[in-house]
Amino acid sequence: MLLKEKQMKNKKMRKIAAAAVLASVTSVTVAILAIVINFASDISDHNYVVAGRWIMERRYAMAKKNQLKEKKIVIRVDDVQQGYLNEVSRRMIVDAAEREMKLVLGVIPRNFSEDKEMVSFLKEYFGSVEIAVHGWKHSVDGNYNMPEFGEVDYVDAVRMLADAKREFSVFPEWKAYTFIPPQNEISREGRRALVDVGYRVLSSDGKARNDKTTSTYDWSARKLADPKAVAAECGKALEVRGICVIMTHPQDYATSHKFDAEKYISYIELLNQIELLDASVTTFAEIYGDGR
Repeated sequence: MLLKEKQMKNKKMRKIAAAAVLASVTSVTVAILAIVINFASDISDHNYVVAGRWIMERRYAMAKKNQLKEKKIVIRVDDVQQGYLNEVSRRMIVDAAEREMKLVLGVIPRNFSEDKEMVSFLKEYFGSVEIAVHGWKHSVDGNYNMPEFGEVDYVDAVRMLADAKREFSVFPEWKAYTFIPPQNEISREGRRALVDVGYRVLSSDGKARNDKTTSTYDWSARKLADPKAVAAECGKALEVRGICVIMTHPQDYATSHKFDAEKYISYIELLNQIELLDASVTTFAEIYGDGR
């Protein structure tokens, strides 16, 4: 009797132990499954962003095979905007065009259509420039040092891109093609919005092919960079990547919000130095095709 009771007791204990092991395994499985699901979700979201970037970069792969046999330089003029340093912006465009160089203008869209004089001028030189979207108003609650798209969510990004499209509808030939984020920063959701809206090129400050290579302004020294040094850095990039993106601004050649002829000499010297490089100065839209 005692042996039978002991056997029954042992059997009961084995069932309890088995149940405990099963519960433990189940909980671990559930935890692992949750991790896998979350990881898959993250990967899916990441791949969405990567896929969008891939769509943009794929244009380069096609261009490299066909057009980038010739090296390309993109001069990215950021902060062109309504009613601000128009004289400088116009001079930069005209002086480049006289050398058969084209510019990518990072235009701040807000109220730009109200600047009739600048709109008329850009229509005249539309074949010499690409109008890229440079944020919406380039500020966060009036702070122009805050990256407007740095932490933007998807809905706000789509809304601002739609607003930009309405502003640029004054240019019948304009297409949403290149986006330049203010302060060169853009969130993951902002990138997703660009892809969904149909942008082809994102040019910011990073290691991607279309990102800024060098700048005409030395931010650490708070002064204009040496044009020869800028051109030299550009030349190195051309040898490695076949493309160089130079970032500049109208305010680089202004003092107290007015055109500064002495500073502007630096821009002319930059164009002269670029002419010495074995490359054409063009736009993203021309490099990758299918846009303006």
